[in-house]
Amino acid sequence: MAKNRLTHQRVAIKAIQGHKVNDVGSFVKEYQLLSQLDHPNVINIYEIWEWQKMLFLVTEFCSGGDLFTHVLERDSLPEKDVKITMR
Repeated sequence: MAKNRLTHQRVAIKAIQGHKVNDVGSFVKEYQLLSQLDHPNVINIYEIWEWQKMLFLVTEFCSGGDLFTHVLERDSLPEKDVKITMR
């Protein structure tokens, strides 16, 4: 988690080792396209940059963990719970 110095908005920053990405150019292009997407069920991507062979993604901060962990903790999710989770 980080905070924007100008807006004081909380954001998440994910660091990815550049050598683990097969095609950095395509990776950056995909995230630039995703940053233009505005949907209530998709996390917002604010910025992406590369520094010292690392890629950094700045995204909307969402507390409460990720969906994958949520499903793993429960072994499966009934359809009624999926509806609630995806709202």
